[in-house]
Amino acid sequence: MKIEETLFGKNGQKPWSFKKKKDQKSFKEQLEESLNSKKSELQKQAKNHILDILI
Repeated sequence: MKIEETLFGKNGQKPWSFKKKKDQKSFKEQLEESLNSKKSELQKQAKNHILDILI
């Protein structure tokens, strides 16, 4: 406990760098979601173009 008080102060607030590490996972998830949505959008567009060519 004394080490934490020395590093973070008595109020227990951690610096932004520790909070940033916590948020990196959610940022990674956001990137994966955006990539998946763009991928599915491109697949739909390609499918539509192929159907347009065939019809």
